[in-house]
Amino acid sequence: MDMGDYHTLVERLRPQRRLAIAFSGGIDSSLVARAAVDAGIDALAITVDGPLFSRRSMAQAAEVAQEIGISQVVVTTDYLPLEQSPQRCHHCKAVLARIWKQTAREHGYGRVADGVTGAELADPRLPGARAAGQAGIWHPLAEAGMEEDDIRGTARRLGLSTWKAPGESCLASRVAFGEPVTRGKLHMVEAAEDHLHSLIGSGVVRVRLHGGLARIEVDPDDFSTLLHHRTSIARTLLKLGFDQVTLDLQGYRSGSMHVSRQGP
Repeated sequence: MDMGDYHTLVERLRPQRRLAIAFSGGIDSSLVARAAVDAGIDALAITVDGPLFSRRSMAQAAEVAQEIGISQVVVTTDYLPLEQSPQRCHHCKAVLARIWKQTAREHGYGRVADGVTGAELADPRLPGARAAGQAGIWHPLAEAGMEEDDIRGTARRLGLSTWKAPGESCLASRVAFGEPVTRGKLHMVEAAEDHLHSLIGSGVVRVRLHGGLARIEVDPDDFSTLLHHRTSIARTLLKLGFDQVTLDLQGYRSGSMHVSRQGP
């Protein structure tokens, strides 16, 4: 694979000298962090922790930061979004951007970069990507023209453990629009996803919450495993507080909450 785009990314970062990175530990922000290290600049990974983020993702962020060799600061917030419309992600990301920028200033960093790509900026289902830019967060991957396939291929060439990790999003994205986001709902979703991960491993898992109904999304290749364990899955999720447990036969789709609002 041609590493030209990655070299372009590194050269875009090099003049910054000091750069804070909004760091989730996912593949995109991890590649930006690795590029900052390769650029030889003073970089700081800022990870926000709180009820919107799973313990699984927090552990991954710490492990990946150590793997890359970048200093990490974890900032804890109790923030929960009040917005219930499809613009919820926009409001959340604006709040996170303020936290990233404030934390960066407190540690002597004047600029914050994230792992947003050009495709994400163009996707109407992802208003949070645009909100971050509007708040002054820099998108070096988008500027370098790197998209998902480029990022995964580059991460693999660099030996990053995240190269095959599924994309992650905050737990609020599992709650249907028009419903309040509460700690109780987020705990239910996280516990349900943890149980499913215990059965299928590190593959992509989403438990979408529609009222009291759990709509499970996984890769279709994992359907057989879930169906084999369907009795224990139903028992576990009902015990967690869900009223009904369903498997989405379309499999995992990014942004499927938006699709369900629009109809087939």
